[in-house]
Amino acid sequence: MEFWEVEKWLSAAFAVRALHSDTTFLTLTVRQTEPGSLTSVRLKRLLTVLTLLLRFAPVAFVPERSSAHKVPKKLCQRDRVFCFIESFFGGGFMKAVICDGRISPAMERGLQKYGYYVIKLPAAKTLPEGISSHPDSLIFRLGDIFLTTCEYGEDASYIFSDVREFSESSRLYFIDESFEKSYPKDAMLNALSFGKTLIANKKTVAPKILEISEKEGYTLKNVNQGYPNCSILKLDEENAITADAGIYKALCEIGVRTLLISQGHISLPPYDYGFIGGASGVDGDKVFFLGDLSRHPDAEKIESFIKELGMRVICLSDEPLADLGGLIFI
Repeated sequence: MEFWEVEKWLSAAFAVRALHSDTTFLTLTVRQTEPGSLTSVRLKRLLTVLTLLLRFAPVAFVPERSSAHKVPKKLCQRDRVFCFIESFFGGGFMKAVICDGRISPAMERGLQKYGYYVIKLPAAKTLPEGISSHPDSLIFRLGDIFLTTCEYGEDASYIFSDVREFSESSRLYFIDESFEKSYPKDAMLNALSFGKTLIANKKTVAPKILEISEKEGYTLKNVNQGYPNCSILKLDEENAITADAGIYKALCEIGVRTLLISQGHISLPPYDYGFIGGASGVDGDKVFFLGDLSRHPDAEKIESFIKELGMRVICLSDEPLADLGGLIFI
């Protein structure tokens, strides 16, 4: 689809936010006017296409390879320049992050500031409301493998289309089992890996996860905690943070350097408290927190542990730290 055709089926809303005194960051929200018309995530990337707006330049710049395309005048607000990064046309620069659909506007803007296309998960009606749109409850990820239920895969098919668009090597699996509002069926996808070791509760995790991980060459480290992915902030393959003593012991036994912190101090309504893994996410050297880490009593210890690894602490908002099921970066 040519750029000038976008006008025919998109309505655009602009949200302009200052990043620096002489730079503005643009978020372009697009909506379909006809069901199924938004067929490529490349067009949806207009949401966070990282266009650099130069305040007074009167012309639009498009990469040389795409010079035949014209930018619709409606998209040029007040003669600012749209510098369409060449990766928009398939260079792979853009990244995406999967998050709870109830993420706050401040947190969403924080992710967009770092150049992520934000994929917000809709709720699964069969899960408890508090975790119904949590990534760590709805999707199991193992390398390039993404696994969910057939029911959720059908209800949120566009999510997994986005996953494939952003990660062409991804392998999608769908299982016949259904979520339920009570334990353990609300935790059957809650597992994660360190190196070639799968951390899971073999009594609660979906059998298909055990089958796939074994086929991929992973060995199981069984834990009593039914929500290990929630409970662990995985910094890399050799370092982690948790408030669960049993998890702490299990990780130490497989050689993962682990920081044990105090329980609680993380919001997860209607439960008493949430977990550190669900309140964070890691992409490369960036450790994102869903809220203000400084409100946690072990904030200094956590920050020091992270910085020792040469990683950065990024709080996505000044709101209380919240367990939203973590972040999945693709």
